[in-house]
Amino acid sequence: MVGHYGRGRGKIQESDQRNDRNRHNFYNTGSGRDRHDANSRRHMIRSPKYYEHITATLNRLDHGGIKFRGETSECDICCRESDIFAVGSCLHPICIECGIRLRILCKNETCPKCRTVIDILYFVPFPGDWNGYQIPFQCIEHEDTAKYKIKLADDYVARCYDSYLSHQCIICRKRGEKRVFETFAQLNQHVYMVHRFEFCDICVENLNLFTHERKFYSQVDLKRHLELGDSDDKSFKGHPQCLFCKKRFLDEEFRYKHLRKEHFFCQICDAEGRSNYFFPQHKDLLSHYKAKHVVCEEGECLHLGIVFRTDTELKIHKVKFFLILDCCSEILHIIQLNFFSTIMLSH
Repeated sequence: MVGHYGRGRGKIQESDQRNDRNRHNFYNTGSGRDRHDANSRRHMIRSPKYYEHITATLNRLDHGGIKFRGETSECDICCRESDIFAVGSCLHPICIECGIRLRILCKNETCPKCRTVIDILYFVPFPGDWNGYQIPFQCIEHEDTAKYKIKLADDYVARCYDSYLSHQCIICRKRGEKRVFETFAQLNQHVYMVHRFEFCDICVENLNLFTHERKFYSQVDLKRHLELGDSDDKSFKGHPQCLFCKKRFLDEEFRYKHLRKEHFFCQICDAEGRSNYFFPQHKDLLSHYKAKHVVCEEGECLHLGIVFRTDTELKIHKVKFFLILDCCSEILHIIQLNFFSTIMLSH
């Protein structure tokens, strides 16, 4: 038996405009084992997978334009050279870029090597040898110290730290100008108003990247990015779209979560392995129930969408349902008799 309807509180966009009439009645996001409804809109979801930003493998020569000034060592995470490292009480160093990415962008306070929670992360110059290294007691003041529970060893480290987190216009920099903004929102506005380029809002919202790593697009390229992906990244096929509400999502997993939460699915089909069939509205789900399953049309059951796999299950339900009604009716009758008897005796 299924009570009421399948909805994800029990709550990802594509440009194809064909078959609009059928699309609004049914949404299949998987291959399925049958065609299900004859007039259904079929749609294939690829295996849920986040596409990730892959850091360039070229060797690092500076920190956002600030040249190295000390001895360097290779980072165990990104395998690139750095003269500044982030280290916690566990004494497992990672380069400044990986440290900022994990601590600031991803809000991750655990060591990537031993998974120890790092209360305070120190950004320090490479000491030459980590054996016997002592955490520095004296560090400079910085506005992010309390917010992110970090400490910066000296002014050079602080300048490099700020450089990674700066919001600088790459277009202006290539033209020989230096335009740095207080916030990404200000940079975003500048890039659009002055250069007529745009960032992808979906990528900005969901991908933890440094500002200098983010791509910007012309209007034509942004449309292609959303629908098909980027010409220089064959692994990314665009941001999938919900064919019901037209909203786009980061990837198939985000779209699937949206469909389960905001739209409707048949719990019987879901239990039988057909978990990728969705319906835009409750009325469409009820129509599916009537066409493919056995609906109880008694009283509130019809309104709630009580549905069964077979006629036998429906008959069992009705027997139980009416037995309960009969018992309730009999109990109510006894209560009424007792009530009136009490009134008569009192008089």
